Amino acid sequence: DTVGDALCYAAATAALKRTIEGDLAVVTPAEVERVVENRGGGIAR
Repeated sequence: DTVGDALCYAAATAALKRTIEGDLAVVTPAEVERVVENRGGGIAR
């Protein structure tokens, strides 16, 4: 694992947190992994 990997997982967790009300990011490792694997996210820029 690298610092880049850690940043990817941190960003994925932060993105998921934006969809959850409250102060804590209550997500599973599997949910974070799905976001990391789908790096494009389907976002058109």
